[in-house]
Amino acid sequence: MPLFSAVAPLPVNRIKNRLFDPDARAFISTAGITDRVAKGQINAFVIGVKDLGLYNNMVCWPLRSAQNAGTGTTAYSLGGLGTFDGTLTNGPTWETDGVLFNRTLATHISATRPIGTLASSAYSIFSVHVNFVEDAQYRALWIGRDASNDRMFFRTIGDAFSASNNGPAAPSGVDGNHSTVLVSGAGDTPKNILAYKDGAISGTLSANVTGTNTIYRIGGDGTLNTRSFGFPIAFNGAFNLALSAAQILEIHTLYKNTLGAGLGLP
Repeated sequence: MPLFSAVAPLPVNRIKNRLFDPDARAFISTAGITDRVAKGQINAFVIGVKDLGLYNNMVCWPLRSAQNAGTGTTAYSLGGLGTFDGTLTNGPTWETDGVLFNRTLATHISATRPIGTLASSAYSIFSVHVNFVEDAQYRALWIGRDASNDRMFFRTIGDAFSASNNGPAAPSGVDGNHSTVLVSGAGDTPKNILAYKDGAISGTLSANVTGTNTIYRIGGDGTLNTRSFGFPIAFNGAFNLALSAAQILEIHTLYKNTLGAGLGLP
């Protein structure tokens, strides 16, 4: 039975009292993390994901400066899917609440794509952004496969986010600090794409997810300046399965109380 449930408060104190998890310790060493609070947050998050039975299905990039390298161009990855370190490209900057993606410089983080390399694959992407202000500019929280797939926050129409071409739509009303999730079910395309905000389902779209790009980008598509996010991203995580609504809420709650402490997430 998982340690966390969608209805019970997260027992963070119970986690903090455990010994350091070896995978958390290895990540802390590799990324050169020295902040004592950040070390405890990483340990609590890793233990929590393992209690949910999802650690081996996940690779993630904690992007708050104290929770990763905090300097240089490497964003170290964490998770049981393997090592997928990302490269900060075109000058995104480390900040306390996340990596900032300048909208005028095609800034992004690039890594080998860890999930959904086949059109029929199921996968989920969990992302946390901060200080976001909606406008009519182009945005990209994540880009996968090819230029018309796997992106959310691609462009705005009024207060609602929409997709261009075949990219999945994102939830509306995401000013400020929020988590968002894209879930792609298994099977041939077009397939059902689900969008979540702060652990709750927000919308669906049948999307033709057929691209074969082996690159996974966070924060922009890597080519057009206007498609960089423009604001900080605190966390991005990829899962090689379609997360259930209950699992998404559990992950949101876990992140909020561990790596996301102090961000004021809903």
